[in-house]
Formats: sequence, C-alpha cells, structure tokens
Amino acid sequence: MANLAQFTFGWQAQVPCGVGGRHNHHAMELVYHQSGCGLVQTEQFGNVSFCDSEIQITPVGEFHRQTQETEGIDCCILFTAQRQLTRRINYACSYPILPDHYPAAELVALSTLPKPQNAQEQQIADHRLTAALLEILRLGQRFEPRNQPTSRRQEMADAAHGYLRTHWREIQQLQQVSDALDISLDYLRHVYREHYDMTIYQALTELRIEHACDLLLNSQLPLKALPAICGFADVQQFSRRFKQVTGKAPGQYRQDNR
Repeated sequence: MANLAQFTFGWQAQVPCGVGGRHNHHAMELVYHQSGCGLVQTEQFGNVSFCDSEIQITPVGEFHRQTQETEGIDCCILFTAQRQLTRRINYACSYPILPDHYPAAELVALSTLPKPQNAQEQQIADHRLTAALLEILRLGQRFEPRNQPTSRRQEMADAAHGYLRTHWREIQQLQQVSDALDISLDYLRHVYREHYDMTIYQALTELRIEHACDLLLNSQLPLKALPAICGFADVQQFSRRFKQVTGKAPGQYRQDNR
C-alpha cells in the first residue's frame, strides 16, 4: 500500500528578522518552526501566525511570504500527499507540537535527509514522513485557527497526552510527566481528567495494555515476558490490569483472537 505522503526533499534555514520574498512551490511545503516567531502571509488563507515548535503546511502552488519577528530556525520539507491526508489538514492555522520529542525530532531529522536516490530510500522516507504526520493528528491536537485560541489547560492536557504516547515505556511515576511539563502533579491530574474524561493513570495503563494486546496477537513471546516489556511490575499486576481493561486474562485474549 502506498504511503499517504511522499517525501521530495528537505532543508534547514536560519531565519533572520525581516520580510522574506514572495514565492510558491511545486509541492506541498511543511515548515517546522523549531524556534522563532512571526507570520506567513498567504493569498488564499490570509495571515497565519506561528511561534516556537509549531508547524505550518502550505498547499501546492500557494504564493506566500514569511515575516520573521524574532530570528529562528526553520526545518522545511517538500512533499506530495494523497487526498485522504490533505483533507485533514487545516492550512489556515499552525500546528503546535511538543519540542524535542517524536514527531518534532523526526521532522528535524527529515529536513536534513538526503534526497532519495533509489526506490528503497524513497519508500523509507515516505514511510517516515507519513508516520510523523499521522502521529501529529493522532495525538489529539486541536488545530484551530488563531482566532479560536486553545486554553492553557487544554494545551497542558494535550502536552501530557503526547508525552504519555511517546514515553509510556519508561514512566515509573506520574511525577515524571509533571516534571517534564513543568507543572504540579495535582494540576496535571485535574486538567488531564477534565479534557480526556479519564485519569492520567488510566490512560497510561491503557497505552501499556494496548501494546500488550499487539504483542499477544503478533508475537510468540511467552506471557511471563510481557510485564517487563509493557511497563508492569510483575505478572500479577499485569494480569490484573489486563483483565480490568479487556475483560479477559492475557492467555484467553490470545487464544480468542488468533
């Protein structure tokens, strides 16, 4: 099956303060504003502002001009995409993501990736770009235009959700999540439940059980190996949590779904 996005090439640029030239591209352009703030003027979508660790996507052929208010670094990727993906993209907004973690780190890497020289390299690049774009959408970010601002409580809940999705294997205590986001644990618990209708501990457990389900169905690993791989203290805790979430014991789940 073809990837939803096809990588063309990428580059990085240090962007000084000021107004850039008006231009367009023969492909879609994704710009990850790793640092720096400003706005992009487009003909069809008006002015779209951006700041540190935000993404903008410009459609094929759209003339645009970037005004840089504070100097920064842009990671740029040209690509084409299938309709299933492009119809989910809001071109009139910026896409905030958590810096230094996937998919932000992957976009930085892709922007320095050499242009593919053969079919295998092209397929790998396409797969990586498709996965990064889909992960941004899957993380539950609310990509509204700037005239519909997201509250700080929503931003913190989304940031926590993203952190769980990328770090569930190594999280030993929820304090690690609040420390990473520089907020108190009580505040983290409140905003997460408020916006995701479950406790953050429940969300972490479900992520681990989700991975365990994949392993049960797609690997030959013995049941006793799964607790350590999926972040549980021991077999008893794993079995108890697994049944609470799925309604079945791990062995029964494997047997019924194979």
